[in-house]
Amino acid sequence: MLYNVHMKKYLIMIICGLILLAGIFKCPVYETIGIPCPTCGITRAYKLFLTGHIKDAFMMHPLFLLPAVFLFRPFRRKRILAGVIIVFIAVYIIRFRQLFPAAEPFNFNYNSTLGEFLK
Repeated sequence: MLYNVHMKKYLIMIICGLILLAGIFKCPVYETIGIPCPTCGITRAYKLFLTGHIKDAFMMHPLFLLPAVFLFRPFRRKRILAGVIIVFIAVYIIRFRQLFPAAEPFNFNYNSTLGEFLK
């Protein structure tokens, strides 16, 4: 039983890694309204991390490893989850104020639905 649970987690990790490396997933918030969401940059951070660019991965999103922690150890306490959400939002606000609209991953997407509408 325990073996099956671990195998499922590793299978999920492998599938997610392949999706990340293939660049299949696009952020629906970024594609729709053109501004990054609090998790924007995590996919690129994992891709950088998996290809050996550790420093660049942390620059892309400093909290990119946090979701992986939940994969290995599911937290059922609402306080922990609420704390993680608050940290993500705080980091997002700081990064948004410092980086938007000039630096990755905080560029404005002029090809988004809203960006096209504003042209």
